[in-house]
Amino acid sequence: MAPAEEVRQKKSAALATMYPDAERTGADSVPDRTIEDFICAIGTIAVSRWEPEKITAGGIHIPPQFEEERSIGDVVSVASDEGDYQIGDVVMFRGCGTPMSLAGQEYLLLQRMGAIDDDILGRFKRDGES
Repeated sequence: MAPAEEVRQKKSAALATMYPDAERTGADSVPDRTIEDFICAIGTIAVSRWEPEKITAGGIHIPPQFEEERSIGDVVSVASDEGDYQIGDVVMFRGCGTPMSLAGQEYLLLQRMGAIDDDILGRFKRDGES
């Protein structure tokens, strides 16, 4: 058995032990929990990626195969030690992160490891911030 498949099976077994009554929709999915139940690990934030534009400013429809993933999203969960980001902030990030699915919603977990290794490039100013 390939190492990646072995890890997936172990993860699935662990989730089945923690949530025996939950239906499984994927190895990384916990359908009976929401983002409000999720607490980020130290140095991590969870982001809901903005949807790509489906129609251009000129009214041209963009087919799904040509849509670009946005590198902008809303912060939906932060670690307890996080001082720079708050829930509701709009951040720009590198096109990476760890995908996560909760209750059918897709999120990205972004790391804060230091200025050079950050997945997060910055945040937009909050209302009233100078």
